[in-house]
Amino acid sequence: MAFTILMVSGCVSVPTNNPKPEAAPSPSPAVEEKTTPLSQLDLEAEEIEGPVSHEPGVYYYYMLAQEALLQNDTQGAIDAMKQAFELDPESSLLPQELSEIYFRAGNRQRALQFINIAIENDPRNVRARLIKASIFNAEKKRAFAKAEYEAILEIDPQQKEALLFLGTIAAEDDDFKTALSYFLKYKELAPGSATGYYYLGRVYKELEQYDKALEYLRYVLLNHAFFEPAFQDIVQIYEKTGQEEEALSFYEELIRLHPRNLLPYIKLGELYLNQKKPERAEAVFNDLIRESGQDKRVMQRIGLIYMDYRDFKQAEEIFSKIADQDPNDWESLFFLAIVWSELKKYDQALEALKMIPSDSKVYASAIKQIAYIYQKRNEPELATQALREAIAKNPDDPKLYLSLASVLSELRRLEEAEMVTLDGLEKSPDDVDLLFQLGIIYDKMKRYDESLEPMRTILKTDPDNANALNFIGYSYADRGINLDEAEKMIRKALKQKPNNGYIMDSLGWALYKKGDYEQAVKVLHKAAKLASDDPIILEHLGDAYLKIGQTQKALEIYKKALKNKPDPDKEEQIKRKIQLLEEKPLKSSLGTKSFMWSRLTLRDGALA
Repeated sequence: MAFTILMVSGCVSVPTNNPKPEAAPSPSPAVEEKTTPLSQLDLEAEEIEGPVSHEPGVYYYYMLAQEALLQNDTQGAIDAMKQAFELDPESSLLPQELSEIYFRAGNRQRALQFINIAIENDPRNVRARLIKASIFNAEKKRAFAKAEYEAILEIDPQQKEALLFLGTIAAEDDDFKTALSYFLKYKELAPGSATGYYYLGRVYKELEQYDKALEYLRYVLLNHAFFEPAFQDIVQIYEKTGQEEEALSFYEELIRLHPRNLLPYIKLGELYLNQKKPERAEAVFNDLIRESGQDKRVMQRIGLIYMDYRDFKQAEEIFSKIADQDPNDWESLFFLAIVWSELKKYDQALEALKMIPSDSKVYASAIKQIAYIYQKRNEPELATQALREAIAKNPDDPKLYLSLASVLSELRRLEEAEMVTLDGLEKSPDDVDLLFQLGIIYDKMKRYDESLEPMRTILKTDPDNANALNFIGYSYADRGINLDEAEKMIRKALKQKPNNGYIMDSLGWALYKKGDYEQAVKVLHKAAKLASDDPIILEHLGDAYLKIGQTQKALEIYKKALKNKPDPDKEEQIKRKIQLLEEKPLKSSLGTKSFMWSRLTLRDGALA
């Protein structure tokens, strides 16, 4: 569970062109996510604690350092503060100040050196210990930071920042009871604090105490600024518990309180679409568009929602309005072209896509869509021509090489696909997508050992890359080699993407190859469900059923795989398996079952 420290300080508002501020409530302060550790932010706001010697030399150099900081002269500030410290080496404040200057300048090693001196000079200096904990946080040394916060609480049991951080550390370790104790103490010390209520809500959510979670999270939104993370947590709870009516009333209440915030409108509209109430959704979205002054970013977001719900007529209307409002909004024009493609208005889509200039950020995507349309119209040469022309205009864009290689690969022009991919890698040697594409091409060319090399290159820089791990693991499993290593790599990939049906299939296939057929059936069943009955996964499942002697079940699965339109090569293979199982078994001294297995083993290596 990621418990990033968040602070209430500002809001995400719907853009407005309304010049009259009295027409709507002034935007509340909102919530801004702070990736900088909280201690750094709070320390900057605190007044200087602790005495500064009024000895003429010490005070003079100290003030000289402060003046240098105001002038953004970091080195001057360091030099002056060091002069002050040399004159007062017993001070805890001066090395603390030096540490802060070094920390802000990015020199953590020197910052740590001076903060240790500050703590040595005054072990009860809480501010110095907070700085030290911040340095450890920045260095991602969580255990050291935790120890420092615990030491702070021994000195001052009511130190709020230490309570907050120790609570988040406990939550990240899934120790929610301990986290709860810290956050409840924080709430006692800061009653009504949005921060305290928010973290309590999150912990209760993790504990699946949803009523309490909603109580605290709703408090944040109804009594403070619009805090997007709290809103998203509430949305997740409502969706998980199916409380649609409660969600509707809450979103409506938020719209009344925060009429210029985008998210409650969006979720309310989506909920109506889920309930098959398009008229109500349209009314909500129209209110949002009106409130935003027809801001095109808001309209684009609504258009994308309609696309997600496959309501392409409504999406067409929205994006057409944006195009009329701003003909040079290339991103919205691109989305309009996608909508036209879905509506099979290919000529209009092509005309729009060809208008997008080569310096637009959606240019590569537009060219890819042009190629897609030509493929749909069975004009592959026009598809490859469009992509080659785009590469000539933008020779450094790896996405264009990837798109052309993909088209050529689908056309089984594998040597050309290989050359295009290598050309792209010459320009962008570390591009993960191109490296992965090269591996796929080599696999299709049956150059199996070579196909693994690009994947290993990916893993050198990203050892947890789920796709590369799965590719190698499945390749090993499919060839029946390195099966223990295959299973290990696939399980590692599955940790990154636990709900990926194709990686789950790889695990099932590895178990099948290792002879664990019962477990393979269970895993492959789950894979088929996750991947919407992909025909290859179903074929694997049928093979596993055959191995445990459930011939009729295997036959049913193979027929289902055939209905789901596998690739031509796989289609013929599945047809052969069905034919063999449907033929009347011949009598044999080996027995019917053994004879059937001998035929399948002889005729199909995949079942051997």
